[in-house]
Amino acid sequence: MKKFSKLILESKDESRTMSPLTNPVDWDEIFKPLIDHIESNLQSKVQGPGSAVFTSKTKSLLDEFIDQVEEDYKDYYQYEIHDGSQEGFLSAFNINVDYRDIMDCIQPLLDRTDDVEDSGNFELGAFVIDIVSIKYTTNEEIAEDLADVHGKLKMLDADFTIQVKKSRGPRETGTISLTKTSTDVDTLFLNGLYTRSNGQGDEKVSNVIIYVYNKETVQGADLD
Repeated sequence: MKKFSKLILESKDESRTMSPLTNPVDWDEIFKPLIDHIESNLQSKVQGPGSAVFTSKTKSLLDEFIDQVEEDYKDYYQYEIHDGSQEGFLSAFNINVDYRDIMDCIQPLLDRTDDVEDSGNFELGAFVIDIVSIKYTTNEEIAEDLADVHGKLKMLDADFTIQVKKSRGPRETGTISLTKTSTDVDTLFLNGLYTRSNGQGDEKVSNVIIYVYNKETVQGADLD
């Protein structure tokens, strides 16, 4: 799991791109040239005597320095610049969807409870909606609503993960997790929700957590 505190995001080919909360002028004029210079002069990459200057230790120290710089940028944006609005958070992480459209998509679940919290999570880079105390009679009811919500969220220009937390009494018993690319969700939800009680009481959905994000800017967690 990668920390949020990354000014740069590493892809499979180890190329580096600017993190969404980074000052683009600083990135273009300071950090990117420094990164390129050190990486192009690493002893482990450049062959031949006298051809390279920097060791892997130097690169590690550079990475640690940039990590801390990104922490500063993140804190500065979160506590000094961010206006506290859902729209401001979505824009900061390039999540190209309207807050009202998200809430419209999850309306079937909102109709079953008055206990909902939503907020932008800067550590994850994801907009998080936690829905608890959902009232339903049968597993078929909640499975139908969950599939409906999944289908509506798929129409948005954003990535998402739906986590359905199950419990028996006060004890959590499992999680069903689906993403935008999941298929046959009606069956997956219904099969995942059905378990035999074995005399221990019925298993119920305790809460549903929905993460809306841009997979190119999400941080710190594997939500796929």
